[in-house]
Amino acid sequence: MTSGASYLSFTTDNAAGSDGLSVIQPLKALSVYPNPTDGTLHIESPDGGLEGGVVSLMSTQGRYESVPLRWRSGTHIVADLSHLAAGIYYLQVATPTKVYTEKVVRVR
Repeated sequence: MTSGASYLSFTTDNAAGSDGLSVIQPLKALSVYPNPTDGTLHIESPDGGLEGGVVSLMSTQGRYESVPLRWRSGTHIVADLSHLAAGIYYLQVATPTKVYTEKVVRVR
């Protein structure tokens, strides 16, 4: 399950006299699931872009939380959020070439 959104692009071709609508694919290549989570969170990047990355998790109060990580491969990380209180957190994965940010909901 890939999280993300599609964006619509409106175009007008005055020369041809027609208006068009096209769908632009999601801009990010990061999958975070399950979200909401009851403790175990999977982070995947199908393009292998997690190698050399730094993972951080911040609460809505601006406090960085310590999160145990298990690197399964350069494309898959498992994060243990079971010790955290229920609430909203912001996950950031910074790789050498990209920075991904995802809202994560921790439930009990």
